Amino acid sequence: MASRPTLEEREVIAHKHRAGKTQTRIAQRLGRSKSTISRELPRNRSCNGYWAVAAQRKAERRRIMTMPAAATSAPKRASASQRP
Repeated sequence: MASRPTLEEREVIAHKHRAGKTQTRIAQRLGRSKSTISRELPRNRSCNGYWAVAAQRKAERRRIMTMPAAATSAPKRASASQRP
């Protein structure tokens, strides 16, 4: 599975996108697939454009929401019958 873009990569994406660079050019600069950039821009865009910090927050929020409950909750304590 490919890794998600980092905040630093999202900053490059935002800067290059605002500068009018193509998705292909941005992907080449980051060593990523063009499809990664083409998914990243609309998926994490805010109402006033693509901003790296806002995109990072949206991605983190989405990742937490899709995690299984066991991965996000604290470990359960053993019941009295299971304790040594």
